[in-house]
Amino acid sequence: MQKVKSLIKSIFPNAVKGEKKLRIDYKALSQLAFSNKENNQQLTKAITPLVLDEILRKAERYKNTTFVEVPLLFECGFEDRFDKTIVVLRDKNKRIESVKLRSKLSEEQIKKRMAFQVDYENKDLSKFIVINNDKDKEQLKEQVFALIKKISE
Repeated sequence: MQKVKSLIKSIFPNAVKGEKKLRIDYKALSQLAFSNKENNQQLTKAITPLVLDEILRKAERYKNTTFVEVPLLFECGFEDRFDKTIVVLRDKNKRIESVKLRSKLSEEQIKKRMAFQVDYENKDLSKFIVINNDKDKEQLKEQVFALIKKISE
């Protein structure tokens, strides 16, 4: 984690506090990362490969089927690095409402962030497993458990 913090500090010095014990100022980092496309791409290209390497390193310890959540999977072109890719889709307005409740961000801030993400409404997802998350938690759980059972067989 120190490596990531140092890397972020080299890109956005105002987003990391401290000299020896570095602390990320997530509010400042978010403002910088979502202020323009160049900043967002610079951060994404620097950090995401490190995160994916760490995820894969940890996943290699398991001999059975392993599920991992990969941030910015499509944005970074990592979808082909896995045996299967599961996409959980949710209606855009429901996503916005959920994020507002969870993060206390405004709708404008959320939409600005979503503009940097893959446009799932127009992405061809035919080669991926897709779960629709537009109902309640119980139905989502049922879909996920059924899929896990099918994949693990």
